Amino acid sequence: AIDALCLHAAGSAFLQQAAHLTGGLHFHPKKSMSALQHLLQSLSADTTTRKALSVHQPLGVDFRASCFCHKQAVDIGYVCCVCLSIF
Repeated sequence: AIDALCLHAAGSAFLQQAAHLTGGLHFHPKKSMSALQHLLQSLSADTTTRKALSVHQPLGVDFRASCFCHKQAVDIGYVCCVCLSIF
């Protein structure tokens, strides 16, 4: 399981997708002061212990691909047949 604690204001769609697909946790706290609380409360427990804890997870996961050039999420894009980059 991949766990992610994103402190950047914009967040990370890649880390959110990786945490969702592996059954891990993804947190994006509103205040950086609450990051220590998330680390100690949820991310330090192993996966079997987490099932007994009541961990709040956001419902929406953005599964859109990101443009290779602009690093923006796109609804419809073109894939390079040589390098498989999305444009």
